[in-house]
Amino acid sequence: MRIRDRGRQSLKCRQSGLLPVLAMPDIFCLNHFLETAECARLCAELRDSSASAATVLGTEGRRVEGQMRRAMTLQAAPTTVNAVRFRLERNRADMARYFAHPLGAIEAPQFLRYRKGDYFVAHQDGNTPLVRDASLHRKVSIVIFLNAPGGDEDREYSGGALVFHDSGDTRLQRLAYAPAIGTLLAFRSETTHEVLPVTGGNRYTVVSWYRDPTEPVND
Repeated sequence: MRIRDRGRQSLKCRQSGLLPVLAMPDIFCLNHFLETAECARLCAELRDSSASAATVLGTEGRRVEGQMRRAMTLQAAPTTVNAVRFRLERNRADMARYFAHPLGAIEAPQFLRYRKGDYFVAHQDGNTPLVRDASLHRKVSIVIFLNAPGGDEDREYSGGALVFHDSGDTRLQRLAYAPAIGTLLAFRSETTHEVLPVTGGNRYTVVSWYRDPTEPVND
């Protein structure tokens, strides 16, 4: 699949609040990172691709933990993986300035499908010193939305909101994002977030992580 480079875009992003938010974490939002037509072609490719249970990363490597995460990792074509990775590399400097931190190489993008009943409990992606595994050197997390909530369960989904937790408030204030198709969200990897259960359809996303510039990526 070919992906056309659209360059820098607006940082405005649609959001839907679950609860009033006191101090939410930094979120970099890039509208139209992928065009709607590109997302549609990519979703069509992924529907026909092989799939395996999504894993979580721990001190003993990757493992399936159904109580924590239920989703499928999809095998995109190498040309698709490389095209998405190339686009992310082109945006690295902008994100480094936004987060005021140098960013190194990006991990190979993962292509995910959340079906009805799938979810990911509240977690952090990395940069957490108390957890000494391969995620330690992740600095910024990336989520690209390939489809959006709606009424057409063949191409859209319901539920499955990406929710950020405000760790600075004991009442656990939350903010749910429901970005448009093709939107990229980036946030610090130590930010607590979750994917609420999908209630219908299939939710397609791409995820990846920028690492500390001193640490190599072992794909």
